[in-house]
Amino acid sequence: MHLAWAVVACGDAGVEPGEATSPALTGKGDGAQQASAPGRRSVCRNDADCFGGSLEQTFGPIGALEPVGAACVHLVEATPVCECRTQLTPTAVDGASPRPHEVHAYPGNRTGGCSEWSFPPGCLYCESEFPGCNVDDPTSCDAVCGDMFQRFEAEFQRVTVATARLSRCSPDGSQCHVVTEIEGRCYAGAPFAGPTAELDCNLSDEELISHLEDPPSPSCAHPSPVPCESASDCPRGLACNAGVCGACSEFCSYPIGRPDLAVCEGDAACASGESCTLGRCVPSSNIGCRFSEECEAEQRCVLSGVSSVGRGNGQTRSFCQD
Repeated sequence: MHLAWAVVACGDAGVEPGEATSPALTGKGDGAQQASAPGRRSVCRNDADCFGGSLEQTFGPIGALEPVGAACVHLVEATPVCECRTQLTPTAVDGASPRPHEVHAYPGNRTGGCSEWSFPPGCLYCESEFPGCNVDDPTSCDAVCGDMFQRFEAEFQRVTVATARLSRCSPDGSQCHVVTEIEGRCYAGAPFAGPTAELDCNLSDEELISHLEDPPSPSCAHPSPVPCESASDCPRGLACNAGVCGACSEFCSYPIGRPDLAVCEGDAACASGESCTLGRCVPSSNIGCRFSEECEAEQRCVLSGVSSVGRGNGQTRSFCQD
């Protein structure tokens, strides 16, 4: 679950395609004013509008959490991730009685980046932390989701104050220039706008404006390369490619209509008794398919059981999934 922040500085807020619905933060302050004029739509009338009507806003706590369930599931990638289900009872605002609802988190999702965002803009769970899971083991996500729940519980109880380091409405009201300061650090855009660039608070206003379109700052460090002499030295079922652990090559050739006779160049980078399947080295006896062409129509070939313990592929198997 990426947290979709509730306060919008200018324009409409959007959730990333395919993103799970997220709880809104409780903000104390007036909503942004929308002005209109013939032939165009304004996003602001004055500088304060760009920061949601108030140049200082307090967020949180979001509410109380209860764990609901954990499961190892396949999403888009060939390898599964954990689905962590949690019930959120939002904090009451202005005497209202909000309804409890379920939120879902997917630690391990979004390969190579951040699976779950925190606030201030940062990462609550990096994909590189995910140890893997096994669809054949109903308990394989219990520890991951227990960890995820503790992180969310601490995060959702936080009280955060966001102030405007910069909040400027263009003369024609068509554009907002916003920099948010949280706990002494500055971020491009409105409070909790999602992945964003971290900026130097000491820059002048004009210098800050010139950096508002900078790409988001990295939220997760890339793991250091793992050297190897053979695939036996590599974790998570990875192959040994020119002395470095990584995915094995999925390029295969086979006689037309005989995928069972496939010859895949990645096999040579795997350990003895293993074959390259969907970029991982899988024990040959556990291979039910090597690519989706071997499956029935509307099925796909997937993996399960990749682990971060030891070689990490002792329980790995491939199979066709609807």
